[in-house]
Amino acid sequence: MIKTKDFNISHSFKTKSEVTDRTILIADAFGLGIDDEKDFTIYDNFKFQLQSNDIVYVTGDSGSGKSWILKNVFAKFPKSVSIDDIEIDDEEILIEGVGKDLNDAIKKLNLAGLGDAFLYLRKYSQISDGQKYRYKIAKFIDMEADVWILDEFCAKLDRMTAKIVSNNLQKIARRLGKCVVCATTHEDLKDALKPSLYIRKGLESEVRTERIEVDSYPKKLKDVYDNLTVEIGDKKDYEKLKKFHYRQSKLGAVKNIYKLSFKDEVIGALVITYPHLALKGRNIYTEGKYNKMTKAICTEINQKFECVARIVLHPKFRGLGLAYHFLQEYFKLSTCEYIETLAVMANYSPFFEKAGMTKIETEQDKRRVKLVKQLEDYEFNVALLSSKRYFKSVYDLFEDETKNDIADIVISIIDKYKGASVKIGSKIKSLGENWKELVKENDEFIMFVPELQRANTVYLIYKNLDKTT
Repeated sequence: MIKTKDFNISHSFKTKSEVTDRTILIADAFGLGIDDEKDFTIYDNFKFQLQSNDIVYVTGDSGSGKSWILKNVFAKFPKSVSIDDIEIDDEEILIEGVGKDLNDAIKKLNLAGLGDAFLYLRKYSQISDGQKYRYKIAKFIDMEADVWILDEFCAKLDRMTAKIVSNNLQKIARRLGKCVVCATTHEDLKDALKPSLYIRKGLESEVRTERIEVDSYPKKLKDVYDNLTVEIGDKKDYEKLKKFHYRQSKLGAVKNIYKLSFKDEVIGALVITYPHLALKGRNIYTEGKYNKMTKAICTEINQKFECVARIVLHPKFRGLGLAYHFLQEYFKLSTCEYIETLAVMANYSPFFEKAGMTKIETEQDKRRVKLVKQLEDYEFNVALLSSKRYFKSVYDLFEDETKNDIADIVISIIDKYKGASVKIGSKIKSLGENWKELVKENDEFIMFVPELQRANTVYLIYKNLDKTT
């Protein structure tokens, strides 16, 4: 953590025209002395104090001297890093570019607003300008620097994306105890960036500073939150956004779809399905009330429970806390007593719990956990096993002997839990007693891979007190 430091900046320079045929003509035409020197003062004993955890917002016209402040800060703090010094290869895969291990990488990408399983797998060249900026913030998080310096801050981004990135940056920096110094010609980021020190650089030596109490800013980004609505939507709303979700398979028995809109644009979709009838986590939470699968109990489960099957946000709006805002607004609209979800991403992102859902700890089958751990030892990310394409992309990198070992692990898991899926059970039954050899011989076992994800699923439940009967 940096110590408070005082700055006193002075900077000026002199200019003198070179003597050429054209400069002589211009000097004569306007009555100027070709040999005269012109003094320019950019800073004249400009004083300010930089404190630990400061967010500094420097604005002013191009060429006014904003960057000189950044250079002085950079020079005074050995543990500072500039965004201009972050070099990223276009072929770099996001999940490989940060973090000391997989969980650390996911945590840092999520913090930067890149919390999507498919984004984890993308190359730097394959993401948008806004996502590239977020990725550089993830790189900041990954470094040991105390001061983050960003010149030409968000200059290439559209203004709404710039505000979202600014808001996310200040939240991350304050959470991690970092000092941030941003410089830009744009003056519309003050409410989003929430600076504690605002420096407005004018012409020549003109400069103004303002110390601001952070508590005076709104907690949420008003430009976004004041224009949000949550209401019943339809399948078309989900279809527009499903490409941004890591699971794009069939939804099951859909009960409702809710949409989150920013002004007239749908930016989020929440898919609600009818509940699974048998869930260990539900039985733990309700102390065994729904253990027996009688017709009456099944009817009661369908009446009192519903399941959050998908929640998807447009990537542009991530990092603002909209996922749990969306959930909280849906809770108010739901007519069910209990709302539950089974979520792989809940292992890595706690927004369900932030929204008020309770995580239910269920004892995992020890043999299954051991087998899944063996897959992780082969560098498989279990969170992504709903994607056969992902599994195959990793599997195809191995030699035949290793592929054979991986196939044995998958088949062992499916053999023990083939009764958990009617579809898989019927497929295995149709292949006969030699099904293991048949699916292994042609790599058909990969079709069973999505079932492995069950071992990595977290169960969460919400008791909707307003709807309790």
